[in-house]
Amino acid sequence: MNEWCPVRFTSEMLDKGGTGLDAVTALAELVTRSPEIVKVNDDRQQQRLQQQPCSIIGAHVSDASSKLASLAAVFDLPVVSSSAMSTTLDDLEQYPTFLRTHTDVGGFGEMSVSFLMNRLGIRKFGLLFTNDGYGYGFARSVLEAASERGAEVVGGGVPYIAMSSKENADDELRAAMKLLAESGCNYFVGNFYAESFAKVMTIATEFGLIGDGKFWLISGTADMAPFVLGGALKVNQVVGKAIEGNGIYFCEGGVPGLGGTYDIFTREWKEMGEDEQALSYINSKQPLKEDGTQYAYPPEFFQMRPH
Repeated sequence: MNEWCPVRFTSEMLDKGGTGLDAVTALAELVTRSPEIVKVNDDRQQQRLQQQPCSIIGAHVSDASSKLASLAAVFDLPVVSSSAMSTTLDDLEQYPTFLRTHTDVGGFGEMSVSFLMNRLGIRKFGLLFTNDGYGYGFARSVLEAASERGAEVVGGGVPYIAMSSKENADDELRAAMKLLAESGCNYFVGNFYAESFAKVMTIATEFGLIGDGKFWLISGTADMAPFVLGGALKVNQVVGKAIEGNGIYFCEGGVPGLGGTYDIFTREWKEMGEDEQALSYINSKQPLKEDGTQYAYPPEFFQMRPH
């Protein structure tokens, strides 16, 4: 496009911290800022013009995306996410400027029920879902599909907290697994985050929910399949049982052509650390240090590391 269009795009990278509050705070500061006076040395000062944004790419998770999109709509800013999947984001009245590169999680519920009934002949199963917008959207789609097809979700499903810093987080997760075990089901549908998948499945094993005679349909966020299939997940004996013989389905989204392991992204990301021009461009977008020098990422930053 740069060969025929005189417009040049610039970009800034902002860390939203994975939470809705941080995402909204970052956007609020972005749209209300004024030109900043940056001290270069003791003798002179330099005024740096900070442009107003014309669009936003992000956020990663649905909770942060919903809050970000609400504020962005006030300023008529388009927000494009390549991974937020909650069905709540389908509401054009609430999120008129929100777009995404993939389907919402609603279709996963239809696929789950269809597969269990048509392929396996199962009409009664358990449901485990995350206690957030993404999880409730997933659960709603499963319950609606089951109701339409005459299947039974025992107990209406069990919510769980996927990621928590509370001291009793494991106890809360065990309480959810206890309810799921008491349902008496051998077939389950669940949605997970890559970061907590191993922990959740390990605790599920304690209650006999994993292993011989048990079957799971595992739904994941956009990074779930690359995490599991790409080798980042550390597979021990327990986690191996959670994966072996079960099903995982996911939405690839993002850039067309990416495989299930995001091999193209992995290759391009690695090459950026070896491309002086690309590295220079990315570093030019970083904030200045207190001494006025530019912060710079070293090439090692682009080395792929397991989660």
